[in-house]
Amino acid sequence: MLFTFHIRQGDSALITEIDVPSQQLKGLKTKQTTCVKDELTIDAGNLGFRFTGKWNKDSNQAEGTFYEGINSKKLSLIRDAIAEAKPNRPQEPKKPYPYREKEVVFKNLKANITLAGTLTLPELSGKNFPAVILITGSSPQDRNETIAGHNHFGF
Repeated sequence: MLFTFHIRQGDSALITEIDVPSQQLKGLKTKQTTCVKDELTIDAGNLGFRFTGKWNKDSNQAEGTFYEGINSKKLSLIRDAIAEAKPNRPQEPKKPYPYREKEVVFKNLKANITLAGTLTLPELSGKNFPAVILITGSSPQDRNETIAGHNHFGF
């Protein structure tokens, strides 16, 4: 899972906010951040974890340990590396798809609404196949249910 730690100098102390793009979380405020003699501590007890590490000016990163409850894991915080990181989405299909696509529209004149969608059909014809209807969730999104850069429906 990818985390982005935004550490900045506030009026009187360091401030850290955390983003977790895969869960659409942004700007989570931590309790306290300190850096004394290159020892970096991010106390996010309010979020259920803590990070302690040593800042290495030569490598421009903090090597340390991420603590969550009784669990701990080695973690490196690398300055500015996040700009290059992109999630790997191998499950998203690439054209040409192994199926046929057809855009469909349904008009409900009584309710004065129009529904549109994409019908996908197997390449094989003349056989009966089960049908599945995929409907996006209730939050704002496109017809592919794109969330955090991932097309859940893959069209």
